[in-house]
Amino acid sequence: MSRKYRIIIIFSTALIGFAAYYFWYYRTVNICEVPVIARMHNHEFVNKTIAILPMGKTQKSDITDLQIFFKELYGIKVEILSPIVIPEKAFLQERKQYNATTIKDFLIPRRGKYFRLIGIVDEDITIPQFRFLFGLASLTNGVMTVSLARLGDNKKNPQIFRSRLFKIILHEYGHTFGLGHCKGEGSCLMQFINSLDDLDNFDCGFCWGCNNRVNTQWD
Repeated sequence: MSRKYRIIIIFSTALIGFAAYYFWYYRTVNICEVPVIARMHNHEFVNKTIAILPMGKTQKSDITDLQIFFKELYGIKVEILSPIVIPEKAFLQERKQYNATTIKDFLIPRRGKYFRLIGIVDEDITIPQFRFLFGLASLTNGVMTVSLARLGDNKKNPQIFRSRLFKIILHEYGHTFGLGHCKGEGSCLMQFINSLDDLDNFDCGFCWGCNNRVNTQWD
């Protein structure tokens, strides 16, 4: 075989191998019609329970798909608790928004037996240095709060709403394992999310590095 053909064969083999790796690395599974990066699957979380606490006027119909999401992705059971009012002290009168830190701190002593506690509000949330937040998590206490206020209308565009909800929930969930914002240049969901465009353009999943950190820190 001539040197020319050997080079062609080596190059072709390498190209096929790269294509196969790319397909494997970026393959997705559909959960409630939302494409989720398949490598996120980790059923070491089986037998753990996440609690979702609806706050304010959050509708149960807006959040029930999270039970399917966590069950299919991680094998985690999700318990939706009885709704409560948003703590009055969290309201920022001058901004007509709620302080996400105050809500997060309100959740910490209420986590109890649960693996994670997610407070979901229907109002806009923020902290002083930002105009608004989609969510805020504790890096050490296993709680997070997420706002539905900017995710769109679940009745008019349910698929878009679900995609955004799953992504912001997964992003804040990553923070509860101590993950900071990813510095990669790809579409890792742990990058800083500053707008709906960011939320829509990022994958519903973590890069290899962020995913490995979650999988080794799941206590």
